[in-house]
Amino acid sequence: MKDRTSTRQMKNRTGKLTALGFLGAGLVAGSWVQSAQAGDILVADCLGHKVNRVDENGNFLSQFVPVNGGGLAFPHNMIWGPDRNNDGREDVYIMGLQSAAVHLYDGVTGEPINGGVFAAGFMNSAVDLDFGPDRNGDGVPDLYVLNNGGSNRVVWYDGITGAFQGVFINANNGGNYNSAEFMVFGPDVTKDGVPELYGTSAANGIVFRFNGATGQYIDQFVGHGAAGLIGGRDLIFHTDGKLYVANGAGNSIVRFNGQTGLDGEVFVAVGSGGLSNPHGFAFGPDDNGDGEADLYVASQANASVILYDGVTGDLIRVLVQPGSGGLLAAASVLFLDEPCPADFDDSGDVGVKDLLFLLGAWGPCPKKGDCLADFDDSGDIGVKDLLFLLGAWGPCP
Repeated sequence: MKDRTSTRQMKNRTGKLTALGFLGAGLVAGSWVQSAQAGDILVADCLGHKVNRVDENGNFLSQFVPVNGGGLAFPHNMIWGPDRNNDGREDVYIMGLQSAAVHLYDGVTGEPINGGVFAAGFMNSAVDLDFGPDRNGDGVPDLYVLNNGGSNRVVWYDGITGAFQGVFINANNGGNYNSAEFMVFGPDVTKDGVPELYGTSAANGIVFRFNGATGQYIDQFVGHGAAGLIGGRDLIFHTDGKLYVANGAGNSIVRFNGQTGLDGEVFVAVGSGGLSNPHGFAFGPDDNGDGEADLYVASQANASVILYDGVTGDLIRVLVQPGSGGLLAAASVLFLDEPCPADFDDSGDVGVKDLLFLLGAWGPCPKKGDCLADFDDSGDIGVKDLLFLLGAWGPCP
């Protein structure tokens, strides 16, 4: 039986499209999101032009994407996206800042798909990417790219083909949104059924908000300097209703009310665990056994990944040691699924023994997150978990 000492978390992890249930607001509800099951972790190395793979204890395993693999140069952020090679599993999309392209890799092997490029053109120091509202009416979320340079601040591409579609937000569209770093779709303040777009700036402590349907500037959701925010990096609307922002220039993580942008406070203290220029971060597998997702932060300046309690913000440990695996500058993290989570007996397929294991554990979990067969993280093993197992029946991929 598998020794899974780290707690299983729900399949649909907080971050990008799924936070606070925004998929229900005009987006197609799919599984194109980061997962947070106990397993391996990808770390984008922007200065090393590669992506490392580490285990759940931070030990270096391999280069998931080797140096300049698929033409990748200066990887900045990574997301899960739709399956492009028809293997039945989501693939990994990576923003290449210097290569001016959205790169595409097999979500299991890291092999480039279609030469490693999904979308290109009209990118100028592109720093972030996200699947968001369907603008061309084909029923599939489209791909949005955030540019740090030039006047085309956010451009968008067909979510199926990667073909350029147009400019969504122009730098002169109000708000003076410059030195862009990260973006995320979040709460729908205009009540039009489409989540708004929120973006950070490395030059100041402002979180800008734009209409998710039209791209028009709305307001400064978080004002300059709130909670000591002096240089925004990644941002996530978490399931607790708060907006978390990496304070790159301030070496901390801060958070705000996810509906108002007010009530700012420091969540991870300045320099905690050696935190220096935090960039991408994610809530992921429970490391300290409290049944709650913990916070994994890419500390760019000292080339490490640091782990914090997801409820209190207290330091747990440095997960990836500075420079481990030749890491030069950590830009973002992404969680890999266990390849076959319903294969409890490690036989290589999902079968009768696995079914009996699930049925034997039927009912409430001793503590939420402690049941291996609680695939939907509901706190008990029930019909949805049974259906998940049956859907995976047969040989593992």
